[in-house]
Amino acid sequence: ANVNDGDTCDTEPVDGVITANISCEDSDTEASGTSPTTFTLSSKIFERFEGDITLQKCHSLTEFWMQSGGWDFKISGNILVSENNALTNFYFFDLIELVGSYD
Repeated sequence: ANVNDGDTCDTEPVDGVITANISCEDSDTEASGTSPTTFTLSSKIFERFEGDITLQKCHSLTEFWMQSGGWDFKISGNILVSENNALTNFYFFDLIELVGSYD
């Protein structure tokens, strides 16, 4: 799915788990013209995020924030972050465990 400015995540945690993939790749060549600037996941309360996070050549993205409503959380999945020219803030608040890989 394409994400546009002002979109919100309607994925609700099930038994403390959010299952989703976050992807922004080659944003400057997106046929849809979608160019996200900020990603924030902070209002949901969850214990674990299951899925992959891919931010690769997402040239429009300047900020990425993830936290679980102020609680500790875990990620099960792979995180790939590379060649994001404008990315200045990349934060996981209260992340206590990553089961997967970070590259």
